[in-house]
Amino acid sequence: MCGIAGSNDENFILGKNDLKHRGPDSFNAFKERGMNFYHWRLAIIDPTENGNQPIFNEDKTISAIFNGEIYNYLELRDKYLKKHQFYTNTDTEVIVHMYEEFGERFVDYLNGDFAISLWDNKTNTLFLYRDRLGIKPLYYTSERGKLYFASEIKPLLKAAHLKQDRELDFCSIDSYLRYRYILSPEDTFFKRIKKLLPGHFLVWNTCQFEIKKYWDVKFLPNPAIRKEEYVAKFASLFSDSVRLRMISDVPVGAYLSGGIDSNSVVAEMKKHNMAEYPIRTFSIGFKGSTDETFLASKYAAFHGTNHQSFYLKPDDYKCYKELVHYLDELVGDPIILPTYILSKMASETVKVVLTGEGADEILGSYIHHYAVYYVSKYWTVLPNIFKNIFIVIMKLIPHNIFNKIFPYPADLGKNGKEKVIAFLKNSKGNLKIADLIELFNEDERKKLFNIDLNIFHFDRSRNNIDSRSINDLLTFDLKHWLPNYTLLKQDRLAMANGIESRSPFLDHRLVELVSQIPDNLRVKNFKTKVILRQAMSKKLTKKITKAKKKAFYLPLTAVFDENFWLFVKDILSKKNIEKIGILNYTYINQLLGEEKNLLNTKKIFNIFLLQLWFDEFIASDKKI
Repeated sequence: MCGIAGSNDENFILGKNDLKHRGPDSFNAFKERGMNFYHWRLAIIDPTENGNQPIFNEDKTISAIFNGEIYNYLELRDKYLKKHQFYTNTDTEVIVHMYEEFGERFVDYLNGDFAISLWDNKTNTLFLYRDRLGIKPLYYTSERGKLYFASEIKPLLKAAHLKQDRELDFCSIDSYLRYRYILSPEDTFFKRIKKLLPGHFLVWNTCQFEIKKYWDVKFLPNPAIRKEEYVAKFASLFSDSVRLRMISDVPVGAYLSGGIDSNSVVAEMKKHNMAEYPIRTFSIGFKGSTDETFLASKYAAFHGTNHQSFYLKPDDYKCYKELVHYLDELVGDPIILPTYILSKMASETVKVVLTGEGADEILGSYIHHYAVYYVSKYWTVLPNIFKNIFIVIMKLIPHNIFNKIFPYPADLGKNGKEKVIAFLKNSKGNLKIADLIELFNEDERKKLFNIDLNIFHFDRSRNNIDSRSINDLLTFDLKHWLPNYTLLKQDRLAMANGIESRSPFLDHRLVELVSQIPDNLRVKNFKTKVILRQAMSKKLTKKITKAKKKAFYLPLTAVFDENFWLFVKDILSKKNIEKIGILNYTYINQLLGEEKNLLNTKKIFNIFLLQLWFDEFIASDKKI
């Protein structure tokens, strides 16, 4: 991983410290015909100075800087590029030569995680590419013929037009508060700053740019292939994906929990490990029922890894302030803290970690996935009289008993129970996913904001989240939740500590395969990830392959004492809230006084992070 940035504005000047956390090993700035380019390197492949970017073709008419890895670069070099003269052993050099051979669609041949800037000096054309699934970030903004791009938002705030006007996108802020992330795949909290969509590339020439799509996928079962063939193909592709992601010239480790995802990754790593020493694995623990450090240590012994467990300290909550600085965009999940601490600790011994991220998204194992699966399969075809009877019974069930029925590791509370009932009542043809997952309904949002919601057309994304089946929902989550929540969190929290994270489950070949599998290879008999369990049945113990999924959830009230809530109240003070002028202190103070069940804790935490973001990125001496 690295950091990249550039612009055709000669006054857009960046320095070594702007993205040093992304690339602590070297910094280079260079110019090409009115374009300024910047690269911060985390050296993984060919870590010598010879591998520093930019990388050129033979006659130096094409140059590239990029963030990420091209995992099949050796195969591409051997298959297509034998006539070219190479002066490094990097994967970056393959990029410039593949462009020479195949033009702008060379990206179709790449297997990797990447954000690429490629400059063609012959045509004065800039190409920006983002990988298929959005594993690597790439932001841009433009103004009067000037284009600016960067791996993170912070450098773009130095663009002249953003120094003068940091207009907020209230639709994105509202989306974050409702869903804990920005639903729109291209928007940010700043109206003038956009994300390049996953699977797209931008072409800039003569002060104009065009955005093109090069890859897409839709979840749609293909019954023509037998289940046994799917399982065998999945096992083969997954193993190869892990093999490719172990390619590195620096130490590689893995995050390990008690779940099947990370254990599957580590099992395949053990198979492909060519080093003379055991694989290093890492886990993090905290108070509460979701602590899996004991299981992780037990399974590490099974795999024969060199394992380390870390634990949250009582005052680690103070790190949330610095986390907001690194995130740029917000992910409203307390788990960002242990993930950040885990990355920091792992970075002391390795430079690359493999993770189980992406398995839940492509295999459909989140709670809302199998809720939609069972509701669409059974509930929507049930006669209305039976639906009504069932809902009456649900209303009569005490919420503490309801908690035991509903598979979540925290108290849903009365409001949580009401949300599940509302979801069932409103689910007819289309399933109203928003009823199930949104934190604040429309009435609550009117109380929370000090601005008129109707001005900003807040419901522009809501209809998109409705689904008729689990496959509709998986397609949606792959294009929204995955890049804007899961992968944003993974990238920022790893890069904040100068460590590269790789996700074998997100090899595009594997994603294309599982997009075609039948539903019963995802969910069957209340078990999720059926295809993964079957593929790994001979490589993992039955205790791992048959275990129920556990959410990676940080119970704030169990982990931290009253000092944490005093810290939250201090951030959400009347002075701080009214200084910005966007949120309503009276309503926030009311929330702070209510019972701290799952839903209310999520609401407070979401607002808490947003206020920290306002303090970090918005001028404190004026209202918006």
